[in-house]
Amino acid sequence: MSRKSAILSAVVIAALMLVCLRLAWLYTMSGVEQAFAIEQVTIFYEFKQAYVEGRLSRAEAVDAVTSYYPAGSKQHPGTAMCMLVEKVRSEVIEDITESHDAAEADAE
Repeated sequence: MSRKSAILSAVVIAALMLVCLRLAWLYTMSGVEQAFAIEQVTIFYEFKQAYVEGRLSRAEAVDAVTSYYPAGSKQHPGTAMCMLVEKVRSEVIEDITESHDAAEADAE
């Protein structure tokens, strides 16, 4: 093996190692963001349940869901995971406000 071939092989191996490290990093961070998203969604539903059970007022529940790690704090803004968390957040807020409105309508 000539010296040029050895150097070229070393460069190719180093480049491949960098690519592998980058992919491992991206995979790891994706898993972390997924775990954060699952945790956020779980907490949103816990706030909703606390409202349903009367442990939180409507305003407290909506404020808790709204302020719990705002968009982009645990996921990169604009990513699918961030959009999913924000979709669930808005649906939970809507559920809380609609159930409050429905309860008021029933009382009348």
